[in-house]
Amino acid sequence: MIEIQFWHYALFGVFAGCYATIVGLGGGFLVVPALVLFAGFTPQQAVATSLVVVFANAASGNVSYLRQKRVDIATGWRFGLASIPGSLVGVQISTYFTSAVFNVVFGVLLVAASLFLMVKPGKAVRSSETDGLPRAGLTCRRLVDCWGGVHEYSFNMKTGLLLSFFAGIISALFGVGGGIVYVPALILLFGFPPHIATATSFFVLLISSLAGAVFHGLYLHPVYSAGFSIAVGAVIGAQIGAAVSRSMKAPLLVRLFAGALLLVGLRLVLG
Repeated sequence: MIEIQFWHYALFGVFAGCYATIVGLGGGFLVVPALVLFAGFTPQQAVATSLVVVFANAASGNVSYLRQKRVDIATGWRFGLASIPGSLVGVQISTYFTSAVFNVVFGVLLVAASLFLMVKPGKAVRSSETDGLPRAGLTCRRLVDCWGGVHEYSFNMKTGLLLSFFAGIISALFGVGGGIVYVPALILLFGFPPHIATATSFFVLLISSLAGAVFHGLYLHPVYSAGFSIAVGAVIGAQIGAAVSRSMKAPLLVRLFAGALLLVGLRLVLG
C-alpha cells in the first residue's frame, strides 16, 4: 500500500463529495478506482473503505437535501431497509468470488444507460414530471419542495423493493453505494423527477452504505485511516454539491449523472 498524506486524501474527498452529491451518488465510483490505482489497495480494501466514505458523504448531503424538502422519505426508508439483506449477500460474494463476466455485463448496461441519458435527457425529465396520475397498483407521491415546486409521480413499490435488494448486493460488492442503480431506475423506470431522484437516492445510500460498511468491517476489510481522511473532505464537498445542484436545470443534472455512469461502466468493462 502506497503511503499518502492526510491532506491528499481529504482534498480528493472534497472533489469526490461535491461531484457525487450533484449527481446523486455516494462517491464510490471515484473512490474505488482511485484507491486501487493510486494507493495500492486490494479490491476488498478499496470497496470497504469506499463505503465508509459513501456513508459520510450521504450523511452530509442529506442534511441539505432534507432542508430543501427534495427527499421522498416514505419511499427512501423502505428502499434502504430492503437493501440491507442484499448488502450482506454482496459482502459474502466479495470475500471469495469476483465474476469478470458479471463486471463486463454490468458495465455494458451502465454504459448503455449513460448514452441513453446523454442523448435524451429531456425525454427522461418530461416523463418524470407528468406521470403522477393515480393508477391501480401504483404508489403515488406528491412532494412540495422548500421553494414551492410541486413534484407528482407514481411507481410500483414492490418492484422498487426488489430493485433495492439487488442494489444492496452491487453496493457491497463494488463499493459504489447503489446510486448507480437507483438514480437511473427512479428516473427512467419509476418516473421520479431528476431532482427528487438524486435526493432520494442519497437518502437510500445512507442506509445501504452503512450496512455494507458494517458487514465489511466484520471481515476487517476497511482501511479506516484512509476512509476517515477522505470522508472529512467528502463531508465538505457534499455541502458544496448540494448547494450547486439547487440551481442546475434537470437536463444538465441528468447529463452529469450520465457522465458518472459512463465512468463506472467503462471501469467495470476495462477492469
